Amino acid sequence: MDGKGPCHKLFPGTDPHQSWGKLLSMVQPGSTILELGCSDGTMSRILKEDYKCQVYGIEIAKEAAEKARPFLVELFLEDIEKIEWADFVEEKMFDTLIFGDVLEHLLRPDGVLAKLRPFLKDDGFILASIPNVAYAAILFDLLQGEFKYAKRGLLDRDHIRFFAKDEIYFLFERTGYYVSHLDRVLIRFPQYTEFHTDLSRYSPDIVAEILRNKENLTYQYIVRAEKTSEANLIRFLKYKNRLLKERWKQALSAERKYTEKDLEERIAQKDQRIYARDQMIQKKDEQIYDLGRTLEEREKMVAQKDKAIYDRDQILVEKEAKIIGLGAAIQKRDELIAQKDEHLLERDSGLQERDWTIYELGVKLQEQGIANAAKDKALCERDQFIQQQSKEFYEMGVRLQEREELIAAKDKALYDRDQLIEKKGQEVYQLGVKLQELGETIAAKDKALYERDQLIEKKGQEIYGLGVKLQGLGETIAAKDKALYERDQVIQKQGQEIYGLGVKLQKFGETIAAKDKALYERDQVIQKQGQEIYGLGVKLQELGETIAARDKALYERDQGIQKQGKEVHELEVKLQE
Repeated sequence: MDGKGPCHKLFPGTDPHQSWGKLLSMVQPGSTILELGCSDGTMSRILKEDYKCQVYGIEIAKEAAEKARPFLVELFLEDIEKIEWADFVEEKMFDTLIFGDVLEHLLRPDGVLAKLRPFLKDDGFILASIPNVAYAAILFDLLQGEFKYAKRGLLDRDHIRFFAKDEIYFLFERTGYYVSHLDRVLIRFPQYTEFHTDLSRYSPDIVAEILRNKENLTYQYIVRAEKTSEANLIRFLKYKNRLLKERWKQALSAERKYTEKDLEERIAQKDQRIYARDQMIQKKDEQIYDLGRTLEEREKMVAQKDKAIYDRDQILVEKEAKIIGLGAAIQKRDELIAQKDEHLLERDSGLQERDWTIYELGVKLQEQGIANAAKDKALCERDQFIQQQSKEFYEMGVRLQEREELIAAKDKALYDRDQLIEKKGQEVYQLGVKLQELGETIAAKDKALYERDQLIEKKGQEIYGLGVKLQGLGETIAAKDKALYERDQVIQKQGQEIYGLGVKLQKFGETIAAKDKALYERDQVIQKQGQEIYGLGVKLQELGETIAARDKALYERDQGIQKQGKEVHELEVKLQE
């Protein structure tokens, strides 16, 4: 069979790059075909008219099946899984069995394949199109916890079974076939499928990792499977040999890529995170130093204000002394006036002289009053200057308090960020645990692979027995068995290498866990420093409140001084009168 046929009259939906087009391209013209699930006969018509094939069909939906009848040699209105093939097919043998998007609708597709095997010619084959459950759009939905069925497409509501690449191979192998050719319908952009995937919901690294794998870009698999029989035994052995080689290459490349490149990248990322946190700690130390300097400057400012208060107290003492002196002078003047009044009453003759003396004393008192008024004016101006400075100090205290509140808000944001960093550290630690579990899983797979190697060796011995029975193929099969045994030794050696890689992976996990622990301890230090910074902020706020209270007391004292100055002025006015 050359696997070629006419495709120039394909109906819409059988593009050579789509599933039905790929199936039809492998049909041998003039062959006898059983189409399982022929529906309304769309493909049956093309097989009959363009490929000149004899087509038999089976369909459970009566209305659709009647539309297909004109293009069929014989139509079976039966359930594929319940039909007794021997009663219907009798001694018919088919060149090709076609399952066009059918196997996923069956409860036991393996049972159907096994029952049909006797009715497929030894050189015949099965053609099937099968949806890929590992397609990228489904994986993206699973990352969001979604698995939504639809009216059509990969997650059709009528799908019972789901297949990925390995399960397809296993399905045909356990039912007496082997996959001789595997093709794909590739859709590289999941956003243009029925899923309408929004890639912006995922990180660029995840999107790149999923879309990098060819299997994740496969929307459907197109399978050609042949019978495993003595007639094609050598071809089957070559197929198994090639399949094992491909799987081992893929496994080794994936494991090496994961254990070496990815882990190095993850360790580098963690080192970058540690460096970033070191930078954060250094920045916090600088902030603590700056806050210490601010505290020192504020303490100096408090000392300056204390000195100003002391100077004002001295001025107040001096003014009180002046007031006492003026009171004494007034009392002395009152006594002198009394004495002079007595002298006036006693001595009329000396009235003119005494009046002159009184006049001179009045002039002196007036001059002294003017001097005292000038001094009081200067003192009032100084008090106003002191009051203005007090107001400026008060405004500075308000601004300082606002800055302290801003620092407290930043401290709270820093504390929240530290909590987030601690949470991320726990997530990184859990990732390390998962890496260790992955190493254990790889070891378990190595064990299963070793058991499969033992099974392959046993099958090799059975094949050798068949070679003895067939004589002509004996020497060839013996040579193949020897090569297969040597390959098993190589596979076993590679399995040991993979086990070594698993041990290395576990060590990498332990290293990452140690770094996570160090990172967690450093986070504790950062949290402690954050609390110290918060304490400094509280202390600064209390200091600001103390300064404000002192400014208020100073302002009240200035008001008292101003009031006393006013009283002194009134006394001087009274004395002048």
